[in-house]
Amino acid sequence: MTSKSTLYGSAALAVALLVIEGTVGVYYYTQYTGERVAGQMLVQELKDTDTRYTLLASAYNGLLSNYSRSISLLSRSIAVVNTSQPVYREASRELSALWREYLVLKPASTQLQQDSVLVDFGNGTRSWYNNTQLQPGWNLYIETVVLMKGNVVAQWFPQYGSHLVSGIGGAGSTSTKYWFIWTYDKTQGWQQAQVGADQLQTQDGSVFAWTLCAVDQNFQPNCKP
Repeated sequence: MTSKSTLYGSAALAVALLVIEGTVGVYYYTQYTGERVAGQMLVQELKDTDTRYTLLASAYNGLLSNYSRSISLLSRSIAVVNTSQPVYREASRELSALWREYLVLKPASTQLQQDSVLVDFGNGTRSWYNNTQLQPGWNLYIETVVLMKGNVVAQWFPQYGSHLVSGIGGAGSTSTKYWFIWTYDKTQGWQQAQVGADQLQTQDGSVFAWTLCAVDQNFQPNCKP
């Protein structure tokens, strides 16, 4: 009798264990299924995010490319016109505005040139534009137009491929004062430029100056930066 009771007890215990194991198995399988579904949803979300990022990056690169093309076109436009022409006023303002926006939008890895420009207005006012970021291929004339936001007065001489600048930042040449360009060299210091601003290519580390100076009888400036 005892043996039968023991046998029945063992059988009942075995059945109970099977039921428990089955219940636990179902629980863990349900958990696994839920986690697998959640994982699949997460993978799909990541794929969707990656697709959106790719589209956004493509649009961003396209925008930068459009900015770059517009800046290049405007630079070439103002490089061969007189500042008295209406097209100059519009193009120079647009160029200055687009360049400022581009500097904000551009990736940190974008390689730009940097130089420094001094503008001496001949009345005690001197303005330094240090570490000015420039598009490769620009010259001092284009840089000056951008720095002054288009407030430059100049006449284009195609036979010389250069502008004669007679006004910068609202300060114009007079019958006794004229604008002169200077370049700086660590060995020789400031030297008067022998070519026009259009012929002076900007480079990393270059230092230029504009000075509004009176002249002597030989038309040499009587001031230095």
